[in-house]
Amino acid sequence: MRWKKRNNDFGLRFTQVCENPFNDIIDDQKAEAELVDPHLRHEATGFQIMSIFILVGGLMGAAGVALSAYGAHAGGGNVTTAAQFLLFHAPLFVALGLAANPNRVRTAGAGLLGTGLALFCGDLLMRHFADTRLFSMAAPAGGMAMISGWIVIAISELRRKSR
Repeated sequence: MRWKKRNNDFGLRFTQVCENPFNDIIDDQKAEAELVDPHLRHEATGFQIMSIFILVGGLMGAAGVALSAYGAHAGGGNVTTAAQFLLFHAPLFVALGLAANPNRVRTAGAGLLGTGLALFCGDLLMRHFADTRLFSMAAPAGGMAMISGWIVIAISELRRKSR
């Protein structure tokens, strides 16, 4: 087992490197990528999180369209409202996934938005399909989480501009 010292935005970090024959190839590819454009250097986890945002945004869009069709044909104010919220927020998640500079504050804002959407839309859909609530105050809690998520995303941009 060996340890590799890496620099990141928050200081030095040591990571454990497993001995495998591909380590040298991976290190060479990383070095080549850094030589081509040092501004595109990101941790693998940053890319994974951004890919998850794109996936979630696509699924939100698909669910929003399907629920809109259901709401239009079968009726249901709560279903239509949930569909609209999903469709309103799906492009944001795709845009966050395509953002060139992932950061922890923006990721936290997206997490708040996703949690808020799950609570809000989940509660509305439970009311429609199961005639019960997800839990008491789920929709208002989800709404507050969405508002907070939007504010955190705005703060992430202000924080980036101030550096």
